[in-house]
Amino acid sequence: MNIRIALLLDLLRMSLRAKYKLHKARAALGHIVCKCLMNTKIFQAQCKWPLHAVLLATTRCNKRCPDCFYTHLVNKPGAKTELSLETVKKAMATELFKSVCRVALVGGEPLLNAELLPIIRHLKSQGVLATLTTNGLLLDSKQLHAFREAGLDWLNISIYDDNRAKILAAFAAARDGAFTVNRMALVFHSNNISEYRQAYAFAVQANTPNLIFNHLYTESDPRSDNERDAFANEFDRLCAEIEQDGKMRLYAHPPYRSTMKGVPRCGQALGLISLAPDETLGPCCHLPPGEAFGTLAKPEAVLQFKRAVFGKTCPTLCQGCYFLHSSVY
Repeated sequence: MNIRIALLLDLLRMSLRAKYKLHKARAALGHIVCKCLMNTKIFQAQCKWPLHAVLLATTRCNKRCPDCFYTHLVNKPGAKTELSLETVKKAMATELFKSVCRVALVGGEPLLNAELLPIIRHLKSQGVLATLTTNGLLLDSKQLHAFREAGLDWLNISIYDDNRAKILAAFAAARDGAFTVNRMALVFHSNNISEYRQAYAFAVQANTPNLIFNHLYTESDPRSDNERDAFANEFDRLCAEIEQDGKMRLYAHPPYRSTMKGVPRCGQALGLISLAPDETLGPCCHLPPGEAFGTLAKPEAVLQFKRAVFGKTCPTLCQGCYFLHSSVY
């Protein structure tokens, strides 16, 4: 089943036990309106009603990945490393998070957080969808069973050169009943077509039902517009080939194109908020949480940044980002 349809059905099933139903309904209605009306003022008003949250479960990690969005936070000396269950409870009760319907747990490596399962259980008790992205190195049959019992809705495993044996073992365990295999996906980030092709070849080997292609975010992409446009054309051709093969469902974020013009409609700025263990906030999944974006207690800075994305002068950090003119979030 399509990821979005599966999660939407989950959300509908949980709606009766969801807390803050009016906030969630207001947010959902507002986002429908935003998709229908390309209006800057409506976008700016909607920013304080996020449907999705990214929770940085821990800043500790057992890898150093080149595609990590949070490189300068990972394994940072002296930083608060673990997102606690109490912080999650506190966050989900704030005005900014009451509208959140889905939470993505990321890292670092989320499996290093000792309170990960209680956090998932709490989110589910609130009627909130819980998804998780892992590098898979700590994943085994026992952990998959624990995720299933806790109610995890979706599991993403990133593809790297050193975790492929663990991925194959995880899918084998899922097919033996440890987790629902149709609720698992492989994820790959790159800006290189040959690397995407290699990732697809491995996805075929793993027999994954779902493959997600994202792109690397860089504050200043060294490629020219012509080079980025050429990449976008190659990427589209590869995606078409994968869809024609029909071996798995592909979810691919549209790449940046120099022809993207008009009113910014960044789905991330519109519909997402992120939170770090130290209670600092972030405006999307690309820009890491930090004091510049405010805190749970004082969130106005992140809201101002989000509104600026749709203003006359888009923040420098967002210019050239492939999400800027994409409603996907």
